[in-house]
Amino acid sequence: MIREIHAKIVAGESFEEMAKKHSEDFSSKYSGGIMNAVSVTQFVGDIERQKWAETAFNLKNSGDITEPFQTNYGWHLLQLVEKKPLKSFDEMKVILRNKVQQNQRSQIGIDSLVSRVKREDRFVENSVLSRMIYQDIGKGFRLYQGQV
Repeated sequence: MIREIHAKIVAGESFEEMAKKHSEDFSSKYSGGIMNAVSVTQFVGDIERQKWAETAFNLKNSGDITEPFQTNYGWHLLQLVEKKPLKSFDEMKVILRNKVQQNQRSQIGIDSLVSRVKREDRFVENSVLSRMIYQDIGKGFRLYQGQV
């Protein structure tokens, strides 16, 4: 069936109409197969979806269509609608910094640096001084106890 659908699209039938009529993917069927943009790293770690993404990224020009291919999710036909160019580094800098800071691996790096500095500089916590600082900080805040 999918090869027949592919042949009809190649012969000039509308990809959108064929998707509406035959697709089993309910997240895109009713929009004529239109999906949200996909990034290169979006499916890292999911082999089946990576296969799907690699096939999608092999399309070169708007309107190009893949040959039918199968994953564990079923059979697929993809058509490239448009390629969105990457933003400049300056435009992405804040977004990238936030993603790195939110990544668990970033915290591992920070923890490692703190441990190394403590070790190399022979850091020892002064518990008496720490308590005094925490008490002084606490004086500047009201504490609410009870139910909200």
